[in-house]
Amino acid sequence: MKTTIAIERTTQDVISVRSSLNKLLTNLGADSIFAGKKRILLKPNLLIPKPPDAGITTHPEVVAAMIDWLVEYGIVKEDIVVAESSSTFSSNVTRRAFNKCGIQEVCESRGVRWTPFEGTKMVRVDLPTGKMVKFLNISEELVRAEVVINLPILKTHNLTVITAAIKNMFGSLVLTNKTDMHARFPAYTDFAEMLVDVYSVSKPSLTIVDGITAMEGNGPGAGGKLVELGLLLAGTDPVAIDTICAEIMGFDQRLILSTQAAARRGLGTNNVAEIEIAGVSLDEIRRKFKFPGTYKLYRFIFNSRIGHTLAPLMKKFTGVRAWYDKKTCVSCGDCVNICPGHALKIQKVGSTPTWTKEKCINCHCCEEICPKGAAHVGIAGINGIWPYLIVFLTILVTIIWFITRLVTWS
Repeated sequence: MKTTIAIERTTQDVISVRSSLNKLLTNLGADSIFAGKKRILLKPNLLIPKPPDAGITTHPEVVAAMIDWLVEYGIVKEDIVVAESSSTFSSNVTRRAFNKCGIQEVCESRGVRWTPFEGTKMVRVDLPTGKMVKFLNISEELVRAEVVINLPILKTHNLTVITAAIKNMFGSLVLTNKTDMHARFPAYTDFAEMLVDVYSVSKPSLTIVDGITAMEGNGPGAGGKLVELGLLLAGTDPVAIDTICAEIMGFDQRLILSTQAAARRGLGTNNVAEIEIAGVSLDEIRRKFKFPGTYKLYRFIFNSRIGHTLAPLMKKFTGVRAWYDKKTCVSCGDCVNICPGHALKIQKVGSTPTWTKEKCINCHCCEEICPKGAAHVGIAGINGIWPYLIVFLTILVTIIWFITRLVTWS
C-alpha cells in the first residue's frame, strides 16, 4: 500500500496557514494519530536566533496553527510542549532562538510550555540495532511524549544536501552531543547513517514541513538564498517526506544519503512510485533549487554514467577548505566555539578566524552557525576551473581509450 504525502499551497498569512494545515491533516486522517493520546511534543527547527523573515527557522505561524489544531481536537494545552536544541555550544542560544523567531510568544500567548532540550533531564536510550551508535542520551521530554510532531523548514544543507524531516530530528541531541557526532562521523555516508540512528529513536508520528519560504544554495544558515515556495507538506513517513522534498527541489535522489540509509533499514520508502500525493500535484511545484556549494561539482558529473562512477571518488579525494568574508564577519567567535575539530582560532580581537586544514573534519558547523553568513566551506578550487578540467580530461581519456579499442578490434 502506498504512503500518502499531503501538499497544500499557502502564504505566511495566519488564515492561509491554518486553512492549509487543516486540509493537510484532513487528507492524512490525522485524527487517528492523536486518538487516546495525551502528551504531545512539537519539534521545530530553531537553528540559530533569527527572525522569521530570515527563512532559517520554522515559521511561528506553522507552530501556532498546529497548537491551535491540537487544542481544538481536545488535547489539553498543559500536555503540549514545544522543544528544540539549536545548533549551539550554549543553552542560552536556544532560548534566544525561541524568542527571536517568535515561537516563545506563540507558546506563552496560548499557555503552552516551551523548553530547550538542554534544559531538561537526559536519559539513556539503547540502540541495539544502531549502525553507528549503540546508545543516545536524549531528553526525557522526547521519551515521555506519546506523539512527536516534527516541524522542519525546507532548506538545502552543505553536508546532507537537504534538511527536512530526518535531519531535523538531529536537533533532539544537545550541546556537545551534536559536535561529538560530527567529530566521530565526518564521512558523508557515516554521518547519514548516524542521522538515521537518531531518527529511529525519536521517530515522529507526524511531520509537517514548512515550505512557505524555503532555502537554496549554501544552506542551512545565513549563507543560503531564500525561495518563496509557498507550500506545506505533511505525512507520517519522514523518509517519504524527504524524498518528495528532494523531488520538489529538483535534486537527484541518489544524492540524499539519509533517505537511502533509512529505506535500507525499512524505516520508510524513498521510492517515488510508492508515494501517493494528496492535494497539489508534484508536476505543478517542481523547481530547480541551487545546489549547496560543496555539491556543485558532484551535480556536474552526476548526469552521466561515468559521472555516477566518479562521484564517490571525487568526494573521497577532493579537498575542502574554509574561508571568511572579511566584510561581513564580526569576529563573534561562534564558529570557533562550536568547531568539533578545533580547526578555527581567532588570533587577535576583531580579526577573522584562521583555519587549520589538518584539524578540519569538513562538518560545515562553522558555516551553519554563522549569524552573518560570513563563513564559507567548499571544495578546494570549486570556483575555479580545476575540478571541471579534471572531469573533462577523465571523460576525454575514456573516449580516447574506447576509440583506440575499437580501432584495435577492427
